[in-house]
Amino acid sequence: MDGKNYEWSKKRKKQFGITGIFLSEKQVKYLERMDTIEVLCVDDDAPYIYQRDGKAAGMIVSVLDHFAENFDGTVHYTFCSNAKDAEQKLKEGNFDIVIGMSFTSKYCAKNGLIRSDLLMEAELASFYRRGDGNKDVLAVVEGLENAIDTSEWRTVIIFSNTEKCVKAVAEGVADAGVGDHNSVEYYTYDTSNNLIISTISGHTSSICLAVNKKRDMEFLGILNAYLYSLSDTEKTAYLSDGNIHLRKISLKYFASQYPGETTAADFRTGHRTGCGSCQLQI
Repeated sequence: MDGKNYEWSKKRKKQFGITGIFLSEKQVKYLERMDTIEVLCVDDDAPYIYQRDGKAAGMIVSVLDHFAENFDGTVHYTFCSNAKDAEQKLKEGNFDIVIGMSFTSKYCAKNGLIRSDLLMEAELASFYRRGDGNKDVLAVVEGLENAIDTSEWRTVIIFSNTEKCVKAVAEGVADAGVGDHNSVEYYTYDTSNNLIISTISGHTSSICLAVNKKRDMEFLGILNAYLYSLSDTEKTAYLSDGNIHLRKISLKYFASQYPGETTAADFRTGHRTGCGSCQLQI
């Protein structure tokens, strides 16, 4: 098959040393005709997709924005609150891609979606309040309820996103929770004094996108080729974009996790204090 080496943006090549991916002439012409990609987002799925200062942000936003830059296209993001809301939005609007949830085979079949190739695998994590060993109520992020064994728990509550799941555990509505490790880390940064996070060995969540079946398969093929071309270095950089607030509070997080090993200045009094009584506002 005739083809050419279609290089993604020069900026990306310079930054990461990527030489491009192999696309057919037909696919290259297809890219050149593209203008705007319409993306439906289920909100509060940080660090993958969320709103920062009223604008779309997160790892997948960075991935899609850079994907569109390669053919001078743009990405328009529409937000909804949960998977059920997304179903209604899909009926009303003409969206190319859906992001921000765990795409089960059942959900995709019901809503005319096709999962993209894998962007990354994320470990699952459990989290609970310090000193709480109860196993009565477990909070689980929607889409992960069948990924773990919940037989030891009397009640399992399904939450639409990690943020709500973390809040339920922090406020005592649930004794423990389960979610994507990256998301759990993101939403527990300011509750780290109270919650213990532990990776669940051997359990992962697949991070991917879903393409509307109304879109032709040429689009899915090109998107998958782009996702496949991403190096681990690039994925790490994109994930870092989504975790930007964690870098801002990294000292606070370290201090709360290791109070015996950290000494910090109390900026309000000018005194140096052990972080067990740290007054830093970061």
